[in-house]
Amino acid sequence: MGGLVLPPQALERLVQPAQELLAKDPAALRSTIPVSTETWHNGLEQAGIVRQRNPISREIAELQDAVDSHDAKGVRARSLALAQRVQEICSDLSILAACKVASDGRNINAIRKLFDLAHVTLKRYAGKSSPLEVNEVTESMLAALEHLFSQSPYLHDDPCMEVFGLPREDVSEDNGIFSESRLYGYYYGRYGQLAAKVDGIWSALTNSPPSLMDGLTPAWVLMHATYPLTMYRAAVFAREQIQHSFAADPAASAAALRAYKLRIDKSKANHAGVIRTQNAANSSVTNAEKAELTLDLYRRVIEGQFRPWAWTLLQLRGRVGARLPELNTLREMLLADGHRVLKDAAHAILPAARNAAAHEDFLWDEELEEICVGDATTSVTELEQAISRAYDFMCGCECAIVECRANDPVLVDAMASEDPPGGSLARNVAVAVNLFGTNGLRVKSHALDRGIFSVHVEKWDLQAVNPGLQALTAASQVLPKVNKFQVRVGVPALLAADIDRSHLQRNWHVWLLARSRFNEMPLSTFLPANAAVRLAVESPTEAVRAVTWLALNDAMHVFQDAAEVSHDRRRFKRLWPHLQARLELISYSITVANEIVGADDEEATAAQELLKKVAVEVAKPVKDVVVSFVVSLGRMIERHWRQLGPVPILPTLDKTPLH
Repeated sequence: MGGLVLPPQALERLVQPAQELLAKDPAALRSTIPVSTETWHNGLEQAGIVRQRNPISREIAELQDAVDSHDAKGVRARSLALAQRVQEICSDLSILAACKVASDGRNINAIRKLFDLAHVTLKRYAGKSSPLEVNEVTESMLAALEHLFSQSPYLHDDPCMEVFGLPREDVSEDNGIFSESRLYGYYYGRYGQLAAKVDGIWSALTNSPPSLMDGLTPAWVLMHATYPLTMYRAAVFAREQIQHSFAADPAASAAALRAYKLRIDKSKANHAGVIRTQNAANSSVTNAEKAELTLDLYRRVIEGQFRPWAWTLLQLRGRVGARLPELNTLREMLLADGHRVLKDAAHAILPAARNAAAHEDFLWDEELEEICVGDATTSVTELEQAISRAYDFMCGCECAIVECRANDPVLVDAMASEDPPGGSLARNVAVAVNLFGTNGLRVKSHALDRGIFSVHVEKWDLQAVNPGLQALTAASQVLPKVNKFQVRVGVPALLAADIDRSHLQRNWHVWLLARSRFNEMPLSTFLPANAAVRLAVESPTEAVRAVTWLALNDAMHVFQDAAEVSHDRRRFKRLWPHLQARLELISYSITVANEIVGADDEEATAAQELLKKVAVEVAKPVKDVVVSFVVSLGRMIERHWRQLGPVPILPTLDKTPLH
């Protein structure tokens, strides 16, 4: 409704609140996350950026209408709406600046040009700029937005190849899911390099990245977001909510986060069901079958991890309730909260899909290619988009809690105060799988079923026998309720190790002794596990002779080292404590291995007795040692070594004897 003609001075006063709102520049994230072209374009679309289109043209037109109508209230409201929309777009661009493609300044330039256009538009109504100037600034802004879509060396079809040096499929298990363990295996012995790459990705969000173990998977998901704006906004927002809430009310916020943690642990335990459903949907042969499976996948994702995180954030913002709200109620709460991140999250809850998934009351309309629930409909494409949005929202929140826990030990303790005994099974299984990667074995798949934990690795070279046995030994400590541990190798998969936990427990005690004495595990550390594996393909007598030969082989190397420095008393003296510790470990380890095998063999027994005597003999102080006697002990060990060997290192991998 029109009124009196508004003079420039009045218009200037009316748009002043909008000018003040525009004075708040959003802080851009550091540009370190490599993404694909598709991911980048999805982010721009989310931010409302479309090629050759002014994203604030509607707000400008509505403000012009208010000015033309001499509507003072309308001018104030529309100018504020313009400023608010510019702030929203620029805030989104500042979040998307986390993508490495923005390192050329394209986002910062676009933000500046959008602010310029908003300012010059508001100034025009105060008579301080001309229509020509507005047009020039508009063209400059459109050029800056167009540059957002330009090519860049930092846009990649496979960000994994760019960052880690190998294609995505090489760090995925057979089911297509990213495997930390496989990446650890690829970087075996180069974890400093891997940590630097992961820290680089995290630097978009924080100056204090989490440890490699905690930060690797979140870094991976940051690189592979379908909707990066959803994920990165959720990460920043959730971090702020966690930090603010925990500082203001530690008890209440810790309770909410503990409840979230337990819910998420339970949902992660059902992750295999999500993967099976996803694979089934991808391989479906009819549209109706794909629709039904996609609907089931939607339900699993929304109910499993999205809903607990959405409710937790609402609790951190003051919502009270003992129970997790139903999806319809949760959606209304998210919308009512008003924050953009939560409103965005609410859009992942599709009313039709929610009802259909909950009640299985739906029909597939073949002609319309839509799922129908009463009067509501949704398509498979809409379902897939909602699944991706929900997943990216959840991943962003997970990044936030990982960062907060890495930098606040008090928060860690508060969240752990009610953990179940032994911790989360899903988390422990993941740790056990990673143990193989950190020992250089690349896992193709893994399973935990009826008390048996099994991994399938690409290969297990003879040079990696002990690292593999170390992974098994350590896994037995992470999974205390597992009765048996298996390793399969290659294609077709061949069973290379099948060990009871009792045998690995015995080896654990040997490992603890070795760990207390040495920086690197001596060869004899895993004789008990080696013996247990051999029993699957060797008789007890063969097994005990074999591990005894391996013990002698290790001892022989020790005495060879001593002989090399025997003419230099000073060097010999420095080596003596190491020689003592090695021989003590060898004697202990072969004794434990012999207990596992439970067989008597005259030659093996004689050799083991010799090793015990040698360990006692070298336990003397170095000042009492006669070097020539030490050399003679080495010759005695070599004679027994020749009598018992050679033997294969691990016959389940290769039956060729080691010479």
